[in-house]
Amino acid sequence: HVHTRACNFLWLFCCVLFSLNLSDVDTMARLFPPCMALYHANLRKNHHLKHEGRLVYTLFLKGAGMGVQDQIKFWESEFRQVMSEATIRTKRYRYSIRHLYGLEGSRIDRAPYKCAKIISDFTCPFASFDALGLRAFLKNYLPGSDAPEAQKLAARGRQVTSLHRSVKGFVVLWLLYL
Repeated sequence: HVHTRACNFLWLFCCVLFSLNLSDVDTMARLFPPCMALYHANLRKNHHLKHEGRLVYTLFLKGAGMGVQDQIKFWESEFRQVMSEATIRTKRYRYSIRHLYGLEGSRIDRAPYKCAKIISDFTCPFASFDALGLRAFLKNYLPGSDAPEAQKLAARGRQVTSLHRSVKGFVVLWLLYL
């Protein structure tokens, strides 16, 4: 949990200094926390996320400083690759994004979810990973990470803990990048 807190603190510190904008999202995605990097990769690959993934990832991008208009452009550019304009309008994705920013509906400005809430209230994106999937992700996400240790822990059903333990060098990587 110390590593998680350190990563969360550094990520929030980066968000205070820099606002994530549409043109930088792909570049910055490699610095996202592991689960958000996975959401980003899946979105870019499939051009769609299920509702809970969209909710969690939209709030994360909001917390990273992405404005509502950039979010709308970001999501619509992905959706246009797999659905028509009419379908996008029918699904009311714009309304959903604006709702999360407190601009529609109940007008409550939603905050990004913390790791513990994602794990308890939603499905952790790593919950369905087998040992090979986890190894492949770690190899791409952080070359040189402790994949065997992560696999042992994942085999016991502790995906999130294993991922956090396996990315010990993540904080150092962030500091070197900045």
